[in-house]
Amino acid sequence: MKREIELKQTAIVKQTESVRVGHRMDPRLRRWSCSLLAVFGIFGGLSALFVGIVLVVIHGFMKSDAVFDRIGTDLLIAALPMILFGSIFVDKIPEKK
Repeated sequence: MKREIELKQTAIVKQTESVRVGHRMDPRLRRWSCSLLAVFGIFGGLSALFVGIVLVVIHGFMKSDAVFDRIGTDLLIAALPMILFGSIFVDKIPEKK
């Protein structure tokens, strides 16, 4: 019985050590990477919205065209997840102390 308790205690200590090691990252590197991903997501999503709207409007004037409609629709659909992706990384940017 005593040996089982010792084994359980050592297993718990090893798990906490492995969790702590995985979260160590240079704060400056994390700040830069999160900032770049946030900029790509937010501004990429906003630009995809504007370009998608322009392409759909162009398709409205050219009834026989299918390329502008398909690309414009794809950009409008992809814009929302990109903005959400960027907002997630805005929240993950570490604050300066």
